[in-house]
Formats: sequence, structure tokens, C-alpha cells
Amino acid sequence: MKKLLSIVFLLVFVYANSDYECKSGDLISCLDEISKAPSKIDFCLNTNDYNYKKACANNFTMITKNEDDNKVEKLKDKLCDDYPNVCFEYVMNYRNIARGTMKKNLEKACELDFIKACIFVANNFRDNLKYIKKACDAGDYESCVEYEYKKLKAGELKAAEEECLKTNNCQKAIDKGSENEQILTKLCDEKNANACLKYADLNADKYNGKYKIYNLKACEIDSDICMQKAKMVEQFLHFDFDGSLEDMKDYYKIACKNGLDQACEELNRVNSLNKDDYKFNGKVKTIRIEF
Repeated sequence: MKKLLSIVFLLVFVYANSDYECKSGDLISCLDEISKAPSKIDFCLNTNDYNYKKACANNFTMITKNEDDNKVEKLKDKLCDDYPNVCFEYVMNYRNIARGTMKKNLEKACELDFIKACIFVANNFRDNLKYIKKACDAGDYESCVEYEYKKLKAGELKAAEEECLKTNNCQKAIDKGSENEQILTKLCDEKNANACLKYADLNADKYNGKYKIYNLKACEIDSDICMQKAKMVEQFLHFDFDGSLEDMKDYYKIACKNGLDQACEELNRVNSLNKDDYKFNGKVKTIRIEF
């Protein structure tokens, strides 16, 4: 009996000691404790201890591997303000997230001086001088070259936008990448499909309805855009990503109404389908999509 009590005491002491070591700053001990938990991610979501949180952040990729996407996002939101590497790793590990979400998280990590994120933003989202300059200041040569180039292009774009607003000559502004809402909506109303598409993309993550409205406007102008959009939506449905069967049908309807025979044929095909036909069971499905 005495021997059994000694073993129990020893186990309790080891556990308490490991926890004590963690709270004293030993992050390896923290990770040991996290690893003992029934769910590592739940442990990290529920702890507010500084050292445990730091260990969760340092091991974010390992802790979130194969975990529920909602829990991963919650843990990212909990840790990123204090540990910007988490925002960066979240983007690197979960590439199926929307491009706007990727950009937002990388920019946040860059704002918090995680330079890897600044360099990634500079190399992949070349639209913000502030982040390109930050990467340049950190010693990234390519970002320095890009910064000088972007400064020049920004001056040209500003001049083109001013010309558009003053003289109504707006094509140069869109050719140079204008994201000015007034210019894009004006050009869209003048039947410039590219302006409609660009304005739609700028609203993709805003959930204000403009993404669909302006894609449909572009579709009305150019039937080929309708076909591309319809096939893209069907591809998303095919792989069980976000996608709307009704949106796909709307694109085909407009192209068909505008005289595109292929769109009419596709509309007849998809009119007989419902969302269950696109259920993804982990295998390649029988519905084939040809572009």
C-alpha cells in the first residue's frame, strides 16, 4: 500500500512539476502538457496562461494539423495579435481559404512586424507600397526593385485617374489597374466588362451583394464571361467548395438569352441537376466539367 501511494505521489509530483516548469518559462514543458491533453487545439483555445499560449503559437502548425477549420480559425484569431507568425502559418497551411482572407492575414502579420509576411505580400500581392517598402527595408532586394517600380506606376495611375475624372477619358486608368470605385462603376455602366469584373472582385469578401451584381453585369456585356463564370461555379460545386447552383444557371440563362447556343445546351443540362448531384464523397465524381 505504501509503495502504491509513493507511485501515485510521484506521478502527481511529476505532473505538477511539469506544469510548474511551464509556468516558469520552460516552453518544452508547456508543449509536453499540451500534448497530454485529449485535444491539443481545445487546450490552446481554453488556456489564457502566457507561457501556454506562447507554446501554442510556437507549435501552431503541429497543433492545428487535421483539425476542424472553425477551431483553427478561432485559435488563429486568439493568438495572432500577440504572435503574428500564427497568421502567416495559417495562410501557408490552409491554401483553400479565399484570396482576400489570405491577404488580410498576411498584411496583419506584416503590420505586426513579421517580416516573412511582408516579403510574401510584396511578392504575391503587389498592390500596396507600404508592405513592399517594409520588405525592402528588411533587406529583400526584389522588394526594393519592386518598390521603385511601383512608385513610378503609382504616379502614372494617379495621373490617369485624374485625367479620367476631369476629361472622361478613362481607358488609361483601368489599363493601369485603377481600383477607384467611381471610375470602375462608370466604365461598367458604359459596357466595359473588365471594369465590371474588377469591381466585382473588389467586393468579393464584403458580402454586400455587389460581387454577384457586377459579375452578372459583365456577363450581360460579354457572353464568353458568362460561360467562364458558370464553369468556375460548377467546378466549385464539383469539389464541394462554396458555389451556388442558381448562380451557375443564371450565367447560362443570360448567355443563352444573348444568343450563345452552347449556353442554351448547358442550361438544359444543369436544369435537371440539384445540389445532391454535386455531393463530394472523397472520390472523383461522375459529373465531368469541360472548359
